[in-house]
Amino acid sequence: MSDIDFIKREMTFNQQIEKVWDAITQPDQIAKWFGDTAAFELQEGNEGYFEWRTMCEGRYAMKVISVNPVNYFAYMWMNDPDVPFEASEATLVEWTLNRTVNGKTHLILIESGFKQKQHRKMNIQGWHQELRHLVEFLS
Repeated sequence: MSDIDFIKREMTFNQQIEKVWDAITQPDQIAKWFGDTAAFELQEGNEGYFEWRTMCEGRYAMKVISVNPVNYFAYMWMNDPDVPFEASEATLVEWTLNRTVNGKTHLILIESGFKQKQHRKMNIQGWHQELRHLVEFLS
């Protein structure tokens, strides 16, 4: 991977791993910090979407790639709204959670597979804002 085609963020939460896991994998929880709506079943191969009614308006199609409770969740999603899911045009978002020795949760987020610099640039800004919302949601 080159620096051009991926984004990586790391953070530690004071919450237990199960609470962070639910916040990033349960659509009703996701909708409280990431966009306005999330719809998918947490099972490999299932498709769904994330929706924003403000900012980057539209539905962003996604597909669940891997689920390993409570440590790893991966999905692919489209960079453009309101288009069908197409793996060759999607980026991969990977969430890795680890329990720390003091009961906190360390999160690593990696989004990879950008084909256009502008999409990566937009998502750098987007993840900065959305992860701030996740921190607020989990506080």
